[in-house]
Amino acid sequence: AVHGNPIGADGIKASEKVYGWNYSDFEVPSAVSDRFEVTIQENGARAEQQWKRLFEEYEAKYPDQAQSFKQAFNGQFSDDLKSTLPHYQLTDALASRAASAKAINAAAKVIPSLWGGAADLSSSNKTMIAETSDFQPESYDGRNIWFGVREFGMAAAMNGIVLHGGTRVFGGTFFVFT
Repeated sequence: AVHGNPIGADGIKASEKVYGWNYSDFEVPSAVSDRFEVTIQENGARAEQQWKRLFEEYEAKYPDQAQSFKQAFNGQFSDDLKSTLPHYQLTDALASRAASAKAINAAAKVIPSLWGGAADLSSSNKTMIAETSDFQPESYDGRNIWFGVREFGMAAAMNGIVLHGGTRVFGGTFFVFT
């Protein structure tokens, strides 16, 4: 009966009684924090060490790709980026989506970790990186993403990509669909 409504102080006390919860607000029982330490912190530390060993092997075998990976995760871009991007004047007769397409493709030439697309409008809003393939289950090296028809899903996926790090993503839609 709490769907959409707060349960209130009396409801909280009743729930605590049912579950035998005898802790003050925001207190974490030692059994919970101990379990967290073992299952999350220790397992995470082991996984991190395993990842570091794996990356060291990768770096020894593929030094150029490893360097690109490090640069991408550190947000280091080519010094050529600024000079590569097109420059326009307010008087230039160019649709904003066409200018955006030129900027995306110029940036893609010097940022190998740039990828993106649109929900289902890439051909209309020109959010395609030329001379590359689509990101697909059988082809992870593609840089064009077909997000599907829902802009909300596209935004959620883009946020996840940015949160993960290591790549830069772009997306496009028309304001009428937002």
